[in-house]
Amino acid sequence: HFSRHRAMLQSFFDSAWGSGPCGVWVTVFASILCAVGLGIAFFGYRLYSRAFGAFLCLFAFALEAVIGTQWLQMGTRSLGKKLVITFCCVLWALLARAWAPRMKSFLEQLLDTFLGAITGFLVVVLLVDLVSSQVSTALGADYAGWDVFAVLTLGIPVALAVSWHSRGWSKILFVSATSILGALVAVNAASALSMCAHRQIPFGGAPAVLLVAALGALVQWFLD
Repeated sequence: HFSRHRAMLQSFFDSAWGSGPCGVWVTVFASILCAVGLGIAFFGYRLYSRAFGAFLCLFAFALEAVIGTQWLQMGTRSLGKKLVITFCCVLWALLARAWAPRMKSFLEQLLDTFLGAITGFLVVVLLVDLVSSQVSTALGADYAGWDVFAVLTLGIPVALAVSWHSRGWSKILFVSATSILGALVAVNAASALSMCAHRQIPFGGAPAVLLVAALGALVQWFLD
């Protein structure tokens, strides 16, 4: 009886997962991954914009729960303390949901400023590095270290100037990151499905990822 049941169980799992690399549930899982990847590639920024409030709400609730847990471990674990912690968790979640639009605007502005400053400074570093050998030869040993002086003297004001005019750079970052990530997931899942079907997609790998990412970035940019 045990051998028969074991054979039936093995037959069930072979039909579901496949005795090889493919099976029903593997195919379903790969299909879901492909759909999720395409959703992220084409609607990632919109999902981020719509779900930011809910995510911040859950994060505030969890953070206050951690704080409350630390207090709960001090002294007795009374019902009154648990009620206070629960009330504060709900309050934090409601406040986070109410403040979500301002928090989103603040974080995006902060990210815009940071990206602009980093970009401006890196541009100065790159330009100085391109001419460093020629200028060092022309100036001689008396001006050794001029490149460090030039990078700091020019890099800081340029970084500040670019950061003041970098509005919208965070959107570029989110759109680029979600389109590339979604394209990677979708193309790899599609490749796995094609292998299970014993067929080859017309093109895969990096070209397919770049194509899906480019299309996804265009759709995301014009949707919002």
